[in-house]
Amino acid sequence: MKKTLKFGGTSLASPETIKLVKDIINSTEGSKYIVVSAPGKRFKDDTKVTDLLIGSYNSKNDEPQFCMLFNKISERFKTIIEGLKLPISIDQDLSAIKANIKTSTNASYAASRGEYLMGKIMAEYLSLPFIDSVNLIKFNKQGIFNYNKSAKLIETFTKKLPGAVIPGYYGACGSNGSTKIFTFTRSGSDYTGSVVAAATNSEVYENWTDVNGFLTADPKIAENAKFIEELSFRSLRDLSYMGAGVLHSDCVFPLVNRNIPIIVKNTFNPDHSGTKIVESVAPSQKIDGITGKKNLIKIVVEKSMLKSKLKAISQLLSVLKKYNLVLEHILASVDSISVVIEEKYFSCIEQDLIDDINRILEPNNIIIKKDIAIIAVAGNDLTVNENYLPKVFSAILENHIKIRMIDYGSSKSNILIGVQNTDFETVIKNIHKSLFE
Repeated sequence: MKKTLKFGGTSLASPETIKLVKDIINSTEGSKYIVVSAPGKRFKDDTKVTDLLIGSYNSKNDEPQFCMLFNKISERFKTIIEGLKLPISIDQDLSAIKANIKTSTNASYAASRGEYLMGKIMAEYLSLPFIDSVNLIKFNKQGIFNYNKSAKLIETFTKKLPGAVIPGYYGACGSNGSTKIFTFTRSGSDYTGSVVAAATNSEVYENWTDVNGFLTADPKIAENAKFIEELSFRSLRDLSYMGAGVLHSDCVFPLVNRNIPIIVKNTFNPDHSGTKIVESVAPSQKIDGITGKKNLIKIVVEKSMLKSKLKAISQLLSVLKKYNLVLEHILASVDSISVVIEEKYFSCIEQDLIDDINRILEPNNIIIKKDIAIIAVAGNDLTVNENYLPKVFSAILENHIKIRMIDYGSSKSNILIGVQNTDFETVIKNIHKSLFE
């Protein structure tokens, strides 16, 4: 059997957790390709190594702060090596990384070094070959991931290897380690793992983390949240994109055509079956879960017959792109277009953004609605059985909560409901109670 196993930062946070990881890997038969994250938090108020690295890059011109942060990074890795009793030294690597961060104009280089060092340490600990991701994961000069090229390289490098350790999260533009480093978005090691699983034609992609799998809602909000045994790839994307932070939403794409299942497993409870994610699930399974995002902004652009102007939507999106705003959602009617974006950074560019929309689209009115939250009720095919709809809306309206937006029909796998930030937890709790309890 051939497997790809990805281990998250919590699983690799300390010598004690890494020993658990080794036990899991050693209990797995067949070829094993191990994808690793950077060490995560050891306790609640700890700092992830990636955050320390980004902090060191941001403070590289502040020598005392830079040295303080980098010393913490060095201490984390040396503590791991000593705890695992490995006969290796990473002093040379640390010196090179420290010097390169000081002179680099590329923040991605700094952010990626946690995975790089963790990969070298794990390869030594597991007695497996280490393959640097700069040789496998390729981006173009604009930082866009090249899947086909990466898959071919992974296949070539791993073809004659019964196993290997590969750092997650980063790759490069070029053919060697001196080229420019690029990273995926945060949690991108999940995506690296899925690419490796597809390219090596693994029978399964196991994603090991610190939870048993997906739940029907955040247990901090819905106390009676239930474990989900099986999800479809589509439901995974809906739940992950809308806020369920168990797995990166894009990791399904390399696996769909090869029909490789994902199993989310708990490093600290390895005997639990975990959540299995496959192309399709039993038709009786309709509602998978409830999740959402807070701190969003809704921008409504009103103009008579706006929808008849084909360029209007593309013009509005071009304005958002100019300010690097992330589009969360878009709705259109005859005389208006509504876009939902992250509230983050909005206050800094609000007036400039409004000025650009006025100049380019010449609308009759622009309405800005702040403190918006979107809640997603996700399922396999919600159009087959719509009995859940009265339960969803009664759970909201019975509590006199105002609905700010609804999107139902654009996707058969979810319904999106906009409310105020202050109503977010209450709505999720009430919908969950109505649907699952």
